[in-house]
Amino acid sequence: MDTVDRCEHRIITAEMELKALMYVIDGAYGALIANIAAEYWIAELDTLDFSRLPDPQWRKCTICAISRLYKEGNLKRIVIQRDNESSAPAAP
Repeated sequence: MDTVDRCEHRIITAEMELKALMYVIDGAYGALIANIAAEYWIAELDTLDFSRLPDPQWRKCTICAISRLYKEGNLKRIVIQRDNESSAPAAP
C-alpha cells in the first residue's frame, strides 16, 4: 500500500469511527452531546503520533471522548435532566 492509499484508508476509517460515535451519542443523548463528543474525539486525535502508528487505533479516540463526556458531567447532567422530565407529572 503506497502512502496515498494509506492516507486515504486512514481518513475513511477515521470518518467511519467518528460517524459511529456521533450516531450512537445522538440517539442516546441528542445532537448537542453528540457534537461535544465529536469535539472531544477530534481533540484526542490531535494527541496521536501518526509517525509511530502504522494503523491508528481510532477506537482509542472514541473511548477517550466518551470518558471525557462522563468525567466532565455532560452525560450525567443529561441523564438526570431526562429522568426528571420523564418522572414529572403531566400538565393538566
